[in-house]
Amino acid sequence: MAEPAPHSGRYDNLTLVVKGDRVAGAFAEGRGGVEGMPSFSCIFLLHGTPSGARAVVETWYPGEARRISGTLAFDAAGAALTLAEDHGGCPMTTGSMVGSPYALAAEAADPGEDVARWQGGALVTAKRAALLAEPGPAPKRSLYLVEADVVAVVERRGDWVRAAYGGGKAPVVGWLRAADIAAVEP
Repeated sequence: MAEPAPHSGRYDNLTLVVKGDRVAGAFAEGRGGVEGMPSFSCIFLLHGTPSGARAVVETWYPGEARRISGTLAFDAAGAALTLAEDHGGCPMTTGSMVGSPYALAAEAADPGEDVARWQGGALVTAKRAALLAEPGPAPKRSLYLVEADVVAVVERRGDWVRAAYGGGKAPVVGWLRAADIAAVEP
């Protein structure tokens, strides 16, 4: 039986893109923030090099130079991420990713979703980013994503990025201003 190969898709809170000998993605999970409870979040971008069923990765918070190394191991159920140290907020949300692999279940792609076209992973960095049917000015009422939402980059056109968001009831694809996201591509 062949060992599982890394492949593009959603793994719980990680959106991962695999292209040839590179992997890239974005991870975000939050907890709290309701009824006076403190809010915690575990957010980072990731890139690395796969070899067989593993990938050596680097992770970082958007806009910060500090990198945290780790490994991403793939199995039939999904992947497991282990980091050399935790990102701020991670122990309060996902739990520590140091020493003990953090399991990420592979999610089945929704019908019509072409993960092979994904070019990279990204985090929304704007407080509120309009998700539009076509690039251009946002109408008074439009769908929007919020800071730390994870998307897959599908296409780039000038100052715009076509993105697939899978965090709702069904995946949504639309255009975001490139300035409203931090993206990483393999």
